[in-house]
Amino acid sequence: MGILGCFRKSILRYLQNQIGGLDNMKYEEFYEALSANKLIAPIWKEVLPIIADELDDNQYKENFMVLFTIMFSLLDDGNVCMSLKEDVLKKRWFTKLEGKKILLDGEEELDKEQYDKAYQMSKEVIEASLKDMTVQNLIKVVAPHKFFEIEDDWIYIRKDNVARKSLLNSIDRLFSKNLQSSNTFDYRKVMNTDKEYKGKKLSLKPAQQEVVNKGLTKNLIITGGPGTGKTTSIFYLLVGLMLNHKYNKVYLLAPSGKAASQMKTSISGEQKNIREDFYDKNKDLVDNILNLDRSTIHKALGVDLNTGAFKHNENYKFEENSIFIIDEASMIDICLFASLLKAIPDDGRVFIMGDKDQLPSVDSGSVFADLLNKQSLIDNGNIVRLTETIRFEEGSPVYNLAQEVNADDGKDITTIKESSWMKDELTIQEHDSSVVNPVYAFLNPSDEKEQKKAIKAAITAFGEKYYANLQEQCINLTEDNDFSKLYSLTVQKASILSAENNGIRGVKAINSYIKDKFIKKDILTPVAGFYPGELMMINKNNKLLDLSNGDSGVLVMFKDDKTLYFMIEKDSDLIKNEGKYDGKIFKLGKCIFYPFSMITRSEIDNSFAITIHKSQGSGYNNILIILPVKEGHPLLNRQILYTAITRTKGDTYILSSQRILNFAKKTVLTRDTNI
Repeated sequence: MGILGCFRKSILRYLQNQIGGLDNMKYEEFYEALSANKLIAPIWKEVLPIIADELDDNQYKENFMVLFTIMFSLLDDGNVCMSLKEDVLKKRWFTKLEGKKILLDGEEELDKEQYDKAYQMSKEVIEASLKDMTVQNLIKVVAPHKFFEIEDDWIYIRKDNVARKSLLNSIDRLFSKNLQSSNTFDYRKVMNTDKEYKGKKLSLKPAQQEVVNKGLTKNLIITGGPGTGKTTSIFYLLVGLMLNHKYNKVYLLAPSGKAASQMKTSISGEQKNIREDFYDKNKDLVDNILNLDRSTIHKALGVDLNTGAFKHNENYKFEENSIFIIDEASMIDICLFASLLKAIPDDGRVFIMGDKDQLPSVDSGSVFADLLNKQSLIDNGNIVRLTETIRFEEGSPVYNLAQEVNADDGKDITTIKESSWMKDELTIQEHDSSVVNPVYAFLNPSDEKEQKKAIKAAITAFGEKYYANLQEQCINLTEDNDFSKLYSLTVQKASILSAENNGIRGVKAINSYIKDKFIKKDILTPVAGFYPGELMMINKNNKLLDLSNGDSGVLVMFKDDKTLYFMIEKDSDLIKNEGKYDGKIFKLGKCIFYPFSMITRSEIDNSFAITIHKSQGSGYNNILIILPVKEGHPLLNRQILYTAITRTKGDTYILSSQRILNFAKKTVLTRDTNI
């Protein structure tokens, strides 16, 4: 649940009994100016009149309402609070305005007259309102108000501040002391260290060993990039904990069904690395860990149908003497994080995993990154940072690029030399196979007409190499096909990653172009307008079908079966049918086949190209990254760039420029949270 989710229901219930609004107030004009340029969410239009009705009339009322409108717009960006210091607020607010102008101008959707009005009104109100006397008056106005709180020159929505304080209290309660002590544990008694991986003997890296050793007596927050072995270390930590102590339950939790399934798959994958003699002596324990149930955080918390609140809370906690593994924590917003932690009992063993350098939650806060800077956690040794990756070859081009992007050194990126940018011809050719994780850079010209040509040339070249034969692989299938291999050769083979949804660089336009160019329409299917070979991604959870937002697959057809199926590789506890069933849902190996007619069209999209935000937690064999072209664009920052370049296990292609990469590196996305 995000900012709106925290209190949407209470507001809507209130709206049913109130008729809010004041005629012709300044804030209404200001709201419309923001709304015309997509600078504020529509829900606030219903909230603002309620607040206006409840405020006492005074000389500052109109300006205060404009300030609240600015605050709501900033909350839409994931901030938890708004500064009441003029210079701080101006920097935050006008950076947003200027970034939005660049974004909308590029999409030819800017309403310049309304934008100029919003800009000027903002400047006048902020300068007039954030004076000592006025702020003191605002504090008096807000003090009795049920929506707001002011602390230390910051204004919050009350429920967000309650969540913030609850989260901090839970962190102190769960992480301030050493917990259940275990005997010394040597992971080498479990791992088959005689086995080799990529030419080296299996072993845990020093930081992974730190996770295991510290985790025996401390709750931990574990950060690391893709392939740094977070889940691997957790597996051996679980073995060490459960060898010496009996726990009532182990919870595998993640913010999405996709992330929860991936965590379980990763833990189960350690089975192949276990010593036979250890497994023979501890079969029940190991099987218990390998077959742990996974769940989304929402599902684990449960919902009280009478109140709409979470069933598990500070008064009805999860089972005592339990272990909680929480993955993809960078994606968890402040309200959900607070709700989860306060429901964990005092003796709970808690291990929170994530990547601090990835994009923060779509909703409010940047809790995971904030906790890594919390001094009490650092001083108590509750934080472990994993830095050695096995996804990328150390010293390879993409490894070096990722290191450069995240370096706080103020320097320009040098991994991609200016001379290496392909300026004349956008072609994707076979490369020297001895080069591991190569990076190729295509120059995006500054001229707008030339940009359109470059984008078309880049996606055509990428499509011809990776998407041209998709359809022929996805027709006339039989039960004897190797479907895991097919999934790898289609869904995981390649992806185009763009920061934007709309415009000439947006995923909507790119998907449409790829489908038109590489998917033949002469195959008769039972679902009009859809054909075998189309890559698809679920965009909304469907509990009935056990499909989660972010699940990716491909459309396929079997020989002598007219059904068009959505094929996806995933672990599912609901889909039981093994073997092919014409026109029904079934499993073959690790893949599940859904008749495409069962899936609502609005719940699924083409995914030849996806946004960088949606790519979090996924990995592809090859990627093409398309970045915005203007400095100051709101979707051009270090986290966007890092998230994109770390999605690949193979070749990386970037359509951008040296100037834009350097700007992205030096622009770090921050949020006001006071955590």
